[in-house]
Amino acid sequence: MCGISGYITRGQAVKASNIIRMNEAIRHRGPDDEGFVCLQGNEFNSFSGADSTATIKSLYPRLEEGQHCKLALGFRRLAILDLSEKGHQPMLSGKVCITFNGEIYNFKSLRTELQASGLAFYSTSDTEVILNAYRQWGINMVSRLNGMFAIAIVDLELGKTFLVRDRMGVKPLFYAQTGSHITWCSEIKGIVKAEWIRPQLSMEGLLLNFQFKSSVAPQTCFEGIHSLPPAHILTIDQESLATSLHQYWQIPLGPEKYTGDITEAVAEVEQKLSSITALQIQADVPVITMMSGGVDSTLVTALAQKHNKNISSYTLSIDGSGEGNDELPQARKMAEQLNIRQYIQQISDADILENAFHHISHIEEPYNSLDVTFNAARFLQEEGFKVILSGNGADELFGGYNYNLNLPKWRKLRPYSFMAGLLPNSPAMQRLKYYLSIRDIGQFFLSTTGGLRAYQLADLVKNQDLKSIRNITKPFLEPTKFASDYEGLYYYDLKYSAGAHHVYHDDICAMRYSVEMRFPYLDHELIELVSKLPLAYRYNGRYTKPLLRKVAANYIAPDNLQMSKKGFSLPQDRVLETNRELQDFVNKQIAYLKTTGLFEPKAIDKIVREGAQRHYYLYTWQLVSTAIWMQTYL
Repeated sequence: MCGISGYITRGQAVKASNIIRMNEAIRHRGPDDEGFVCLQGNEFNSFSGADSTATIKSLYPRLEEGQHCKLALGFRRLAILDLSEKGHQPMLSGKVCITFNGEIYNFKSLRTELQASGLAFYSTSDTEVILNAYRQWGINMVSRLNGMFAIAIVDLELGKTFLVRDRMGVKPLFYAQTGSHITWCSEIKGIVKAEWIRPQLSMEGLLLNFQFKSSVAPQTCFEGIHSLPPAHILTIDQESLATSLHQYWQIPLGPEKYTGDITEAVAEVEQKLSSITALQIQADVPVITMMSGGVDSTLVTALAQKHNKNISSYTLSIDGSGEGNDELPQARKMAEQLNIRQYIQQISDADILENAFHHISHIEEPYNSLDVTFNAARFLQEEGFKVILSGNGADELFGGYNYNLNLPKWRKLRPYSFMAGLLPNSPAMQRLKYYLSIRDIGQFFLSTTGGLRAYQLADLVKNQDLKSIRNITKPFLEPTKFASDYEGLYYYDLKYSAGAHHVYHDDICAMRYSVEMRFPYLDHELIELVSKLPLAYRYNGRYTKPLLRKVAANYIAPDNLQMSKKGFSLPQDRVLETNRELQDFVNKQIAYLKTTGLFEPKAIDKIVREGAQRHYYLYTWQLVSTAIWMQTYL
């Protein structure tokens, strides 16, 4: 929906040029309007900016770079609900100020409840609902919100500022505490615009990123810059800048006693997912779904069409064949069956290469592939769309990855883990020793991410040994009492594959082109429902997503229901093998990486060579994106 930024300083007031630069760095998140609030004395003062609407400029004076303030909030608006200036932010109510990025899907029912309590409303925006909810219930109101959100609330009477992030971390929020300043923003590129921030590499964050394939909260690849963990509230004392972190929700574990049979479970999931989809297509602008021919996105599209007959779908096409990464024939079949308009984007090698450097650097961290969401978002923005419904999250929630089927094989191998210590430490034995050394479900999950292995990093990164690298991941994969290994995999999939990986990348890539993505499968009420169902309903060891397939059978053609998993992805492996321009691009970045002094050149070559031999270019892209990230930010 938007982008937010802000800072508090304990010392002297600082120039407003800082908040202006921070806000400008995230302009892509909200080109429709801009606003600022500065605390001067003990009063909030509202200001307009260069990109404010004409009406806002007539209401508020322009924030000048030379003005000083000890607390400032910035806002960039992507207008989706209440398109009028009544939805402008930062929004004030007495001694309380709020900036909010996201969508509150149950805002209408909350508004009705608040109105019954005597609270009046000026706008029809969900931002004002949050503001009044805070006035009524305090910061605990967050437990009543259904949606995706990153929120900053300044309460002058309490003398506190609250930073809040949604349960699954769909909306990003970063912060840095540096001596006499606390700084926050929707993207790190805004934080580093503050004059008191000096971007530096966090080796611990980088090593985590290499292994998980993405950074995991609260770590980032920047020293001193943190990702607010999902489902957490950071409370800041405005006088002392003392902080405290509170978790208000967690992924539920331990299936409850469920008395219904599988038929009843399917009906409950279908009803819940349908009602969630109905809420998530609410918007005052056009909404479209991303639809492949497979289960996840097609089911969301079918449910959306049930509630809005005018819904459209988007499909990515590589060559139109339906083979490999392409899914056009299967998606066309479902679009015809659902009788919906289908937007088709044909992707060429040139499209993949276009803006590759800038797209990779925009992500703010190393990542092991070129993200197709950039291409999709740019295409859909040009077609006039601001909101996309995505099928991401279904694989994590319902067990959609093939490693769920490999779990029994690993369980049989686990008793022989002691043999890892008996094998020689030769390069030929490294992979076998690694797999034999996997002792618990956390380590098994880490082996599935596609990230670099600990033994590879021990060779790659100077001054790092194998034990220290393994110790870095331990706090994130501490053995937990799970009802079974399947439940453990479900937990780590949701927390790290969905929460730290997919939704962050989808958000930052789509918002690069001012497009918002929504995720019905990651609704916390659906997660709570699925978590209480018997594991036998959710996993059968024979095929992926057995429960969701039963739900989808009511909507999707049998052939589409059984098609192999493709999703929205670019054929970057094929392009890297055949396209000289991309090969030159990769070689240039690898050559730069060798000059940084952080990595062993021979180990870099070994990783690239082994990746090519196995057609496993994820490792290569991790290194390429690291080079680009370092050039961009460090």
